[in-house]
Amino acid sequence: ERDKLITKGKLLLYKKQKMVRDNVARTARKIGMFVDEDGTQLVVNVANMPRELCSEAGHYMLEHFNAPVAMTYFDGPTQRIWSVRSKNGEARKIAEMFPGGGGHPNAAGFQTALTWNGDWTPRNEKE
Repeated sequence: ERDKLITKGKLLLYKKQKMVRDNVARTARKIGMFVDEDGTQLVVNVANMPRELCSEAGHYMLEHFNAPVAMTYFDGPTQRIWSVRSKNGEARKIAEMFPGGGGHPNAAGFQTALTWNGDWTPRNEKE
């Protein structure tokens, strides 16, 4: 019984990892985000993912793409929900640029209008 459960778990994990890889390959793109007041731009990998795969896809992109930050999103009924993952603490910094955004240094999130696709204007230019 134990061996059957382990085998089944491995198959389910393999299927989920394949779904992440396939969805990232199909939807990933790069955007530039201004993360410092001096205008420094950070290139961020972004992918549109099913809600259930957002966290895993963010980690997958960090591991397999050459960038310190990865973002995933899915559309809710009225807002686009973003998940940010990073290697060096940038995730919370990015999330806090948006009203209500925040989280941990390497895992954070925020929400935007459904129409926002990463066309970023630095916060100080919005005011």
